[in-house]
Amino acid sequence: MQETPPPPYRSFAGRVAHSYSVLRLRNFRFLFLSNICVNLAQWFQLIGLGWLVLQLTGSAAQMGGITATQGVSLLITSPFAGVLSDRLPRRTLLMATTAINAVQAVALATLVATGYGHLWQLYAFAVVGGIANSITQPVRQAFVYDAVGREAVARAVPINNLAQSGTRALGPVAAGIVIGFTGSSTAFYVQGVLALLAMVLTSRIGVTGQVRAVAGTESPFETLTRGLRYVAGTRALREQVIIQFIPVMLLYPYVQFLAFFAVQFHGGAQTYGVLAT
Repeated sequence: MQETPPPPYRSFAGRVAHSYSVLRLRNFRFLFLSNICVNLAQWFQLIGLGWLVLQLTGSAAQMGGITATQGVSLLITSPFAGVLSDRLPRRTLLMATTAINAVQAVALATLVATGYGHLWQLYAFAVVGGIANSITQPVRQAFVYDAVGREAVARAVPINNLAQSGTRALGPVAAGIVIGFTGSSTAFYVQGVLALLAMVLTSRIGVTGQVRAVAGTESPFETLTRGLRYVAGTRALREQVIIQFIPVMLLYPYVQFLAFFAVQFHGGAQTYGVLAT
């Protein structure tokens, strides 16, 4: 007698339960929580910088300048992040870049709180934050494999992406509320605390998969060139790059400009956070 297949809803529920079972892994729980902290910290930085520039200058052009400065830093250093990821222990690299973010956030918060914050300093911190984030994000994606190994990586990646998607919705409004009630300096202090918490959580993650994938005989520029050629010669990867390029050019740069629109509509930092969300 042939066995009756299970109902579709039970099959779907089983697949969902199987996907989320990766959260039972100790390493992945720490990674998931640390990614939430890192992404929230980045939103506090983005919203805080946008609002602070508007307070100091009232200029949409300066807001665009800060965004462009951070974007250029990301563009220049991001390709090298993959090279570093293949040559250095990823957990150590993540802890180092997260520590840099924490230090620069607390330093900026202190300058703003004491009245010594100036526009040129915001440009400097935008460069430092852009470089640190350009390394953090791709390394964290690769570190999923190190944390859970080959068998669980297919389940871990989409669940890991939930951390980014969730904080994208909650981070801006949380930052706007904090700034609206306590001021811009508090947002940067919160960013620093979140970065420190992410660093502690990352330090608790053991390494399951392979850490180093490239021999030290090849120069970093040779590795980078070989990687770029591979992407250019692979249709699926070329299309992925184009897909990622569209929102970076047409959507994300406008997030900071929303502070300008919030003021035009007689709103405050809370309104800015809601619009960004």
